[in-house]
Amino acid sequence: MRRQVQITGGALPNGWRMMVTARGEKNVVGFDTSAGYAEVDGKGRFVIEGLLPGEYELMLSVQPEINPNSPPQPVQNMPAPVAQKVVITKGQEAQVTVTLDLSKKNREEK
Repeated sequence: MRRQVQITGGALPNGWRMMVTARGEKNVVGFDTSAGYAEVDGKGRFVIEGLLPGEYELMLSVQPEINPNSPPQPVQNMPAPVAQKVVITKGQEAQVTVTLDLSKKNREEK
């Protein structure tokens, strides 16, 4: 699966990274049938390989880089995660753009 992330509503702060997770439908035991993840590169591209045909939910999240030599800092203005459904078909490469709107902040912040 090849994807592109488009950023609107501002610029991603320096030192932040984007990750994408693909989760498949749950099977009868309650486990994901297939999953994958990828880090988004500096041009907004990512590739998740090895997904079986089926429907997946993509989850794009943004987080600051963590410095193991510094104490954890509270994160302000964390962008809200983005979820998008995608269907993988055997023999075809899925190509879709996921849009991250930086003007939409995480509603769980206090």
